[in-house]
Amino acid sequence: INAEYMGSWLLDVSVKNVMDESGKKDQWFMLVSLLGIFVYLVLCCMTFTDIPPAHRVITALLLPIVAGLSTLTSIGLSSLVGIPFTALATQVLPFLVLGLAVDDMLVVIFLLPWGRKDLPAVDRLRICLKHAGPSVFLTSSANLCAFLLAIIVPVPMIRWFAAQSALAVLINFLSVVGIFIPLLLLLCSRQTAPQVVSEDISRSSSEVNLTPVPGYQLPVRILGLLLFVGLLTLGGVGCVNADAGLRWSALVPQGSSTHDYLMVREDFMKMDSNSLVMRNFPFEDPDAQQKLTKAIADLNQLPNAAANTSIEAGCFWSKFVAWCKTQPGCYAQQAVVPATFYTFFSAWLPNPGAPFSQDIVVERSGAEITAIVAAKCTLINEPASQYFDIKDVITQTRELLDATGLPIFATGSGYQFVEQYLHVAQHTVLVLGIAVAVLSGLTFLFTLNIATTVVVALVFAALAVQFTGMMWVFGLPLNGISLLNTIYGIGVSVEYLGHVTAHFCRAEGSGVERALDTVKTLAIPLFHGAMTSFLAIIVIAFSDTPFFVQYFFSMYAGMILLGMVNGLFILPVLLSFIPTALLPTTTLSTNDMENQCSQPADPQPIRVQQCVEDRFPSPTPQK
Repeated sequence: INAEYMGSWLLDVSVKNVMDESGKKDQWFMLVSLLGIFVYLVLCCMTFTDIPPAHRVITALLLPIVAGLSTLTSIGLSSLVGIPFTALATQVLPFLVLGLAVDDMLVVIFLLPWGRKDLPAVDRLRICLKHAGPSVFLTSSANLCAFLLAIIVPVPMIRWFAAQSALAVLINFLSVVGIFIPLLLLLCSRQTAPQVVSEDISRSSSEVNLTPVPGYQLPVRILGLLLFVGLLTLGGVGCVNADAGLRWSALVPQGSSTHDYLMVREDFMKMDSNSLVMRNFPFEDPDAQQKLTKAIADLNQLPNAAANTSIEAGCFWSKFVAWCKTQPGCYAQQAVVPATFYTFFSAWLPNPGAPFSQDIVVERSGAEITAIVAAKCTLINEPASQYFDIKDVITQTRELLDATGLPIFATGSGYQFVEQYLHVAQHTVLVLGIAVAVLSGLTFLFTLNIATTVVVALVFAALAVQFTGMMWVFGLPLNGISLLNTIYGIGVSVEYLGHVTAHFCRAEGSGVERALDTVKTLAIPLFHGAMTSFLAIIVIAFSDTPFFVQYFFSMYAGMILLGMVNGLFILPVLLSFIPTALLPTTTLSTNDMENQCSQPADPQPIRVQQCVEDRFPSPTPQK
């Protein structure tokens, strides 16, 4: 069995080959996912009864086309600037960016007054952009900052993915502004020409009744507070109990020989061979010799040391000291005599083909060794439980070696792979703290209101805790990928929190009235945006690679759900508690732009009926 798995692992399979093969299998799932998104968008656009059916289909078709073009453009620019492609870029990035782009475009579509055919297309689009423009700009800026922050994670693959995602977010915003909105303007201009209407038409199709719903004052807001506290508590428990690591078997498709081999290694072959490395070590110093001998003996006593294998058996130093003790004049006072150290060491290691010569780099003057440049000893560890718990081995070993104060350290394949897990918790707290601070600062710049910013910052911080706790619920450990996903989750949540906050600050009335107006106006487009985001990632659930399913479907699906719950329910509830005196100054009036036409600026408002009659006068009756 070992020969079969080891042969497959060493000869005919690489991680790159496995990922490429998995990508080929997922192509059909990707096409089905794109088709499902298009069908869902068509059904959404069919609810617009004010526009012709052909225009509804065209509008639904514009969404994935513009998002797809921006995604391809961002991938091409990434390649042009030299950002390497990975499995994350080819199998995850297109669907994530598609979800982000469609969210913003859906908000624009639903806030566009399609039924206001009494207004020119330019004015209808201007009404829409006054509602949706600031929130789209806020969400895009926040997403861009979130991905740029992920670049500081010291893992190359994560940095590449974060840079590609940041570039994609920027291209998406420019595509929405420069391509999608002009195309909407063209569709609006092809609708029925303006006609004379009654004064009642001045009421916007997006205007809602601001009368508070009976019972909203107490039960609904209390329920929102309880839900907020409950999710925050569950997230806090998950943060306390979260572990760090990543199973190697999760990185390759299930059913492959590589996956089976890694499962066997994780469950049964727990011993890991590493190295004790010394560079420019003062071997001729008796004090350094004694510290090295004691460190090797102490490493053998650690709980994670291999039970049946001692370090001395695979260490040149232990073999040399044992041999030196048998030679007259070589060993005295618990150390090799400094004056004759290299003379005896040259006799013990006479030529490059001698035992342990491959573990030692020396300088020679003829046949005699004059200096030991570098050397290593075999260090075999056995983690106490799962394979990725080697992080505990690294911590214990390095604490012991650092105490010697000598140029000696432990390394190896296991050490290199799990190095990130030693400080991933601190990195997570640092990066999420910076992300919450930056997003809160952006919120203040857009709202210029301290009370609103404090509430939004509280929800951002709570989401960071909830995302980390969600990983514990799903049984996923902390690592660089989960850190990137959490940052992405904060960015995705901005799609909900940003639109809600921007609309709340520009609405009228008390806190409760503004909250109701915001939910009634944005609930439908944000819900459809969440559904399209879910459809964009559902293809990942069918991947053969557990890594993609766990970290790029389960986590993202949970983040979409938490983001929607916090954005459409918890945040409006918390904002409704802000006293009226602390609310931002209203800048959005329900009838401010609906009562204007495309006329030169006039200090007096122009009524729709008067404007239309002036531009389209009734014909003179014929006798």
